[in-house]
Amino acid sequence: MAAIPTGDVRIINYEVVELLGIRQETIDNVTEQERQELRRREELYRGHRRPPALAGKSVILVDDGIATGSTMRAATATLRQSAPARRSLLCRLQRRKHIAKSPPSEEELNQFGTDGWELVSILTDSSRLYLYFNWMKA
Repeated sequence: MAAIPTGDVRIINYEVVELLGIRQETIDNVTEQERQELRRREELYRGHRRPPALAGKSVILVDDGIATGSTMRAATATLRQSAPARRSLLCRLQRRKHIAKSPPSEEELNQFGTDGWELVSILTDSSRLYLYFNWMKA
């Protein structure tokens, strides 16, 4: 249905929301519950340390699998706010019929929040596509 990263970003898959008839009130309630859980986990993992400063640095974002793309869109939106000098993305897509044996189109890739990223390579095996992107500065 949606994904929230650190910060003030919320990515909602409206296609799923409409398909399932989910009300805005439900989305807002779930968002607040998930933000509380995110804060709890950040405190657990990071303690009182601040998030790393990414401005001007190189960042590699790794995702072990993309399904709806909501999590990837949330992560890339957060990275944009952090202003790293270079962003790279490595992810795996399960092979789908619409991808077949050819690489995904730019339109298909952009649905995962990769607009503004350069596709560097696609590595394949019998069941998966591994995608590697570099962000291109405008």
